[in-house]
Amino acid sequence: MTKAVLTELATSLSTAAFLAALRRFIVRREKPSTICSDNGTNYECAANELHAIYKMLRSTSQMATVQDFLATEGCEWKFIPPHGTHFGVLWEAAVKSMKFHLRRTQGSQVATYEELCTLRAEI
Repeated sequence: MTKAVLTELATSLSTAAFLAALRRFIVRREKPSTICSDNGTNYECAANELHAIYKMLRSTSQMATVQDFLATEGCEWKFIPPHGTHFGVLWEAAVKSMKFHLRRTQGSQVATYEELCTLRAEI
């Protein structure tokens, strides 16, 4: 089994922005057969942005839209078990590394979308 952690930028926390980022991901990379993600329980103490993503993905109408898209693409979305933090160690470490390098290169500067795309690719 091959595992990879790849990042994609989204311009907002909307379903449309999420699906656009997922479509870019699929076009640039190979279409994944399975997408694994956190179940969101650890977002309770996280920043408001992370909580908004969780709420967006868990809302019935938004989840139906995402599931319809994934079904069309032939992808399965799996959530890790509640309190199963060890299941997400791979991508949590990758996200931590990405954030570290972004903070190191950007500092307190605000980057444009194009600059962030370039930095993400370089990192």
